[in-house]
Amino acid sequence: MPNTELTANAITRPYGRDRFRLTEQVDVAYYEDTERALLELQQIVTTIGPVLDDPAPNTRIVELGENAITIQAEFWTDDPGNKDIQTIRSDFRRLVKRRFDEEGITLAPPSANLLSGELTVTDRSADAPNAAGR
Repeated sequence: MPNTELTANAITRPYGRDRFRLTEQVDVAYYEDTERALLELQQIVTTIGPVLDDPAPNTRIVELGENAITIQAEFWTDDPGNKDIQTIRSDFRRLVKRRFDEEGITLAPPSANLLSGELTVTDRSADAPNAAGR
């Protein structure tokens, strides 16, 4: 590796000596109880097998965005070289979606416009003259 790379760029190592920190963010709708959402995240993390108890997982609010509140879970796994980090992330996300659905906590809507209402469709083809008879 050239010295210019070492001096001009940050050197990062994805794994610590014997553990790896995962950080996952979730956007929650503004009208939701953020404290409840944080508590649910904390409980979800404790159910994932490869997550370490020490250091303890934590959750926090990281952003009050334009359309959502971003909350975050930080947790550690051991032996990162032998763990499938992407599977741990996927398991966490699946559990969040399932638990939030069960608890009625709304993940942030995909846009600032939350639509509601109903749509009625009327079949006008019965009222129109037969095109062949024109």
